[in-house]
Amino acid sequence: RWRVRLAGAEEAWIDEKNVQLLPEGTPPPKALLETIVVRSSDSHADVEFTVGSPVPAVVSQEDGIVKVSFYNTREHVNWIVYDDNDSFVREVRWRQENSDKAEAFIHLKKGERLWGYSLRRTGERYVLTLRRAPRAGRRSLFEGITVVLDPGHSGPDLVGIGPLSTREQDVNLSLAQRVRDRLLSEKASVILTRETASEVVPLTRRTEIAFENKADVFLSLHFNAFPPGIDPLAEPRGFSMFHH
Repeated sequence: RWRVRLAGAEEAWIDEKNVQLLPEGTPPPKALLETIVVRSSDSHADVEFTVGSPVPAVVSQEDGIVKVSFYNTREHVNWIVYDDNDSFVREVRWRQENSDKAEAFIHLKKGERLWGYSLRRTGERYVLTLRRAPRAGRRSLFEGITVVLDPGHSGPDLVGIGPLSTREQDVNLSLAQRVRDRLLSEKASVILTRETASEVVPLTRRTEIAFENKADVFLSLHFNAFPPGIDPLAEPRGFSMFHH
């Protein structure tokens, strides 16, 4: 990974495969934040920012407000175009945080729930997609919902082997298949990050699969080991859930 400076004391780490080195002494790109356009649909809202040059951008969220920070950028916003049919985004504000950073703030309408976001660059624009919370189907709670199930570990990864040589990755896959069948019976769309015990799927690829399929839910399944000498059938026992 490469360590890069954003502005002031702010830094970021970028995978080397995503870095293109320019000749030494090349000045960093500078840009203007100009027109902002909001477009809405039943499942999401797109906020388009006209930013002429490809500059670093960071998205964060807090209390119903989504902030986009554009580095090496000066604000020159002359138009904000809203969607008359939008029931998701209330307003967009902006400010020049310092000489190197312009920020935009997207305020959601009261009662609306943000399910997730992503930022991409298209032409001279950055497009921020804001996902609405999925709505329950008519025939089932999961109807129309896309779920990506991730059976933990894979291939030669031998993390977690039981006293009977049971491998965690095999039990993870068996559980994922059972959960898939249950979700399919509830009218959900289900994708597994791996279909076999021998298939090797890197960690980063697992979340990419969820992103590419626009999943509403990404669920990673694991089994945990007890320390030596602990009876796994004794109380307490159960499950842990970590969610974001």
